[in-house]
Amino acid sequence: MPVWWFSCRGPWYFCAVGAKAPRFPLRGCYANASSRSRVILLESGDIFRNLAFEACLYVDNARFASRQGGSSPHPTDVLLWRSNPCVVIGRFQNAWQEVNVGLLRQSLWPLARRQSGGGAVFHDPDNLNISFVQNGRSLDREKCMTFLRDVLQPLVGKRVVHVGKRYDLWMSGIDGDELKQFKISGSASKLSSKVSYHHCTLLCNTSLKCLSRVLVPTFKTLKTKATQSVRSEVVNLGLDVEVVQHAIIEQSLKWIQTDGRPSSIPRIVRIPEGEEALHVDEKKFGRELNQLRSWSWIYGSSPAFQLSLAEFEPHLIPSNLQLLVERNGRIQSVNCPSPNQIPENSLVTFLNALSVALQDIECRTHIHGVLDHFCAQWAFQTGELTSEQQTIVQAVHKAADMF
Repeated sequence: MPVWWFSCRGPWYFCAVGAKAPRFPLRGCYANASSRSRVILLESGDIFRNLAFEACLYVDNARFASRQGGSSPHPTDVLLWRSNPCVVIGRFQNAWQEVNVGLLRQSLWPLARRQSGGGAVFHDPDNLNISFVQNGRSLDREKCMTFLRDVLQPLVGKRVVHVGKRYDLWMSGIDGDELKQFKISGSASKLSSKVSYHHCTLLCNTSLKCLSRVLVPTFKTLKTKATQSVRSEVVNLGLDVEVVQHAIIEQSLKWIQTDGRPSSIPRIVRIPEGEEALHVDEKKFGRELNQLRSWSWIYGSSPAFQLSLAEFEPHLIPSNLQLLVERNGRIQSVNCPSPNQIPENSLVTFLNALSVALQDIECRTHIHGVLDHFCAQWAFQTGELTSEQQTIVQAVHKAADMF
């Protein structure tokens, strides 16, 4: 069947794939968007722009709200996109528990936090992302994943694809002489009564070496009640991502129409990077983009945690000193869980003063100035810092470099 692309680069036009067609000006954009279902292809490789666009669809209540009297079915949007290399963690995860932050920064890959739950995933251009956005009362996560299974099965030959209990996708494969099940897609959702979305990744030919290296904890001693990723053996589909993407686009047109949605043919909308705000509320897109890029969202939203400072200074005295950080990424205290192990009262006084100086400050590199100011004040009041005190300060310095 012909595939139609809609764009708003310059004048609006559409043309059939593989054929030249005259331009037809289409008046309006977001403000006059119809209620027809859409298959949307985002062309940006920027993870933050892609997540911001998805977030704007979630708050578009007017588009996805149930029609009065139920006379007109509400639309479905299927969103497809790929990102440059990066890691995306779930809404309720601790960044340092899930990701090797040092390697991430060394590789110049961004870390992003999405608004849905679920676990950490590695993205690159060979990892396809699919989002299903519908009215909150209509979204059926299992039906969405069954659709993807049905699209993939003819493409993978004798290997068998099935939907898992967590609404993920698995594929049979040979490991040595043993037939095993490998994960090819993880998923997560954000649900409400008005609008909901279910999204997933699809490993086509992603770098599994990079995935395995970066999805490991930054710290060995970190303790938190944050949601922890469920580790699974993964495998690539071994398919060209463009082939998979085209198959999903083509089959989405049929699936949307046979799933109780509006009878008219869904639109396929191609959105070049930088033109996302033409298809959603421009101000909301800007706000979402700024929030998703902020330290307070990516790192500061990590649930509260504690971390042993001996991980940074092995000769620390006492060896069980902990850095306690609250949910918003702000330091609570430098704490010793067993005060009787502190060799002298002066060190207790020092730890209390250090905790007061750092309290409620974001645990990131800009605390270096706070530490330097504290040390200067302490030296002025009591004389020079002891070697034990200097080691404690150095440990906090090193910890902050990882935040």
